[in-house]
Amino acid sequence: MSEEYYLGGYYLLQLTPCTFGTYKDTILYSCSNCLNDNLMEGWITAKPELLEKMKAKYGIDDSGADSIQKWIGEKFDTRQIITPDAFPERALAVEFQSGFFSHLNNVALLSIHFDRLEANELLNEFNPKETRIVTGINEILGKNIPENHDERFLGFDLIGIENGGQFHSFHCHDIGKELENRFGLQLNRCGLFENSNRWAEVTACLNDQEIGCEPVPWFVTKVKMVKTGTNKEAETPQKSREQRSIW
Repeated sequence: MSEEYYLGGYYLLQLTPCTFGTYKDTILYSCSNCLNDNLMEGWITAKPELLEKMKAKYGIDDSGADSIQKWIGEKFDTRQIITPDAFPERALAVEFQSGFFSHLNNVALLSIHFDRLEANELLNEFNPKETRIVTGINEILGKNIPENHDERFLGFDLIGIENGGQFHSFHCHDIGKELENRFGLQLNRCGLFENSNRWAEVTACLNDQEIGCEPVPWFVTKVKMVKTGTNKEAETPQKSREQRSIW
């Protein structure tokens, strides 16, 4: 892959152990909401019953939920936020976390980045002038924001993007070992791949449905972590004694 990478979004997540497959009970540092809880998602769109479950899950009272909804609404109105699950700037994500979720444990602010080739393919695939819906990722990616080099590199994820912008990870299909064996990839302690010179083969395999996965466009993305300075933020496996490592 090329040397230059561009921001696809910041994701504020509460990391949760995987509940299935080879990596059951292991924390995987993917931005997919199939695997970790996205803390911005759902506050405005959730139906009352789901909203009550979210408040109970995250320890948010009625006043807090109203404040979260107001904050998100104002940021949408001013176009500071352009997608319901990702932040285009890390300062906004840090503000959101410190304002509403500083009491939660194991929270991580992760960012995803695409090299120029992958970025162009994604922007072409989700071109709003065609029939596809704008995903949010392509709006952030279209700003051509270079990756921030003071963020910690964690590894590479393979993501399959739905029309609405949500995406799956290869972990959703428990195909990590198969990809390792087939393409010589190497999973690290974050549950992400080390870099490879075979990404084009890997994504072609996923997009051609040679390995069972969602029939959506698949891309490779670099994942990084932002240190927000909060006392309860998640640590990477190299520093956390509680992290179960099976690699």
